[in-house]
Amino acid sequence: MYVLLHHAALNIDASGVQDTLWAIAHAIFGHGQFRVDIFFVLSGYCLTLGLRGATRIAHFHNFILRRSIRLLVPYFAGCAMSLLLLHFWLSTPSGTHWDYSLPVTTGSVFTHLLMIHNWWPQYAITLNHPYWSIGVEYQLYFLFPLLLWIQNRLGPWKSLAFITVVAYLLWRLSFKLDVGNPSVFGSSPYYWALFSMGISAARLGTPKPGSDAREVSLADRLAMGLIVILMGIWWGVECMRYHGHVADPISSFFVGLTTLLVLLYGRQIGLFALVSKIWPRRMLRFVGERSFSLYLVHAPLLQVVWLMLVHPLHLHSSGEQALLEMLAGSLLSLLIADLFFRFIEQPSHEWSRRIPNP
Repeated sequence: MYVLLHHAALNIDASGVQDTLWAIAHAIFGHGQFRVDIFFVLSGYCLTLGLRGATRIAHFHNFILRRSIRLLVPYFAGCAMSLLLLHFWLSTPSGTHWDYSLPVTTGSVFTHLLMIHNWWPQYAITLNHPYWSIGVEYQLYFLFPLLLWIQNRLGPWKSLAFITVVAYLLWRLSFKLDVGNPSVFGSSPYYWALFSMGISAARLGTPKPGSDAREVSLADRLAMGLIVILMGIWWGVECMRYHGHVADPISSFFVGLTTLLVLLYGRQIGLFALVSKIWPRRMLRFVGERSFSLYLVHAPLLQVVWLMLVHPLHLHSSGEQALLEMLAGSLLSLLIADLFFRFIEQPSHEWSRRIPNP
């Protein structure tokens, strides 16, 4: 939901005055990238919990088939919806954030179908700009058995330190050589580290009988402590050099590490109970179940709201434009996402359950 509001706040043109309301909207909803970081941690966490304590995937073909059905059926339906809207309505630049999805070429369609669009900067955010992360997610499914094996060999903390070093070194190398689209909207290997944080959180949160997986050995503390210090120094150096394009992915490491700690200790410190009091559980469940559908459909629908409602009003204030875009865009997106969930995503879940557990 936050990513929707983030994109809605961005999906206005430069015609309005950037007033206080606009500044507040961007201060609150201007950090969508870090919410994607949280998603990758949660993805590794949920996939590992789904193994029900197993230390490896016995039948990888069943695993990848189940995950492909659950992800690709809604994803390709979202691509089809985006292409239809682009063909009839949304293919002309308008000065909004949606312009990043343009132009859509044969290469865009072909790479999206193969789930490799995030490896090319000219294709990664075309067709539907949030879809770059779905390519990353699908590719992580194929790395999941290897990351599990490393976890089992080294343990949750040392494996996390090792994978972080390897992932960020590979990302820095790809950045240096300018291959594989190392941008924050690309194939960046540092997402491996965030995904592994979710695996570690699941392992640490479900200890074996007679043991406490949360007990941290001296070697574990030294490994993680050294990584945190080095990443902090690296982040500080890049910030002083004003290399925001480098500093942001390093910031993602700390976002992921914070998410890991929340997963481990959120219940103990009362954070989960506080969230339940603020947001009714039925509302959280409704939005949570439809979050993937909402992610798939919201970007083109925000552009529809801009063209049909916000732009024709010629509002003088950018803040008023963003506020109206967020309100109307959220309502339309939630409505279509609910239909998308009921008729496309939910059936795909049922189809995937017919495949034996991995």
